[in-house]
Amino acid sequence: MTTVLAFFTRALAALNGAVWVAARNLAAVLVAVMVTIVLVQIGLRAGVGATLSWAEETTRILLVWSGFLVAPYAHRTGANVAIDLFAQALPDALRRGLGLSIQLLALAISLLFLRESLAFVARGMTIDAATLPIKMGFAYLAAPLGFAGLALVSLELALRSVLAWIDRGRDWAVPAAAAAVTAPE
Repeated sequence: MTTVLAFFTRALAALNGAVWVAARNLAAVLVAVMVTIVLVQIGLRAGVGATLSWAEETTRILLVWSGFLVAPYAHRTGANVAIDLFAQALPDALRRGLGLSIQLLALAISLLFLRESLAFVARGMTIDAATLPIKMGFAYLAAPLGFAGLALVSLELALRSVLAWIDRGRDWAVPAAAAAVTAPE
């Protein structure tokens, strides 16, 4: 059973590593585009007193997309803010159980939000953007992508927790140096 679980975990780790590093990089490009638009908007307003009608809506959409694209990467690599003073004081078995419980809770919440966000996207396909020639559903599509990614990452981290419990002689944590590009051997 451990071999099958380890194989599935490695496959999921390879998928999560490749997809969410690419998503993180795309998010960085979106932030650069957003900053460029804002700087151009400021320059136009200060220089000639004119503005771009689509700039505010575009930057808002890019901000939302960049946040949802980077969230699974941040969760997988532990880049989110965590206060673990209480958890570190627990005995090892209890700490492991708490970690697994947190990942299972994150998985359940992500799946719930994924379902709700898909309905949100469907409703958004009936609404035109105010200044862009798109349906708002395309802007909202970032949410289900982000929640699906968070669910996959939470599943991987939960599986790693189970494997760490079964195979205590091996470190099943996401490697720090290559947190999102390689799976453990």
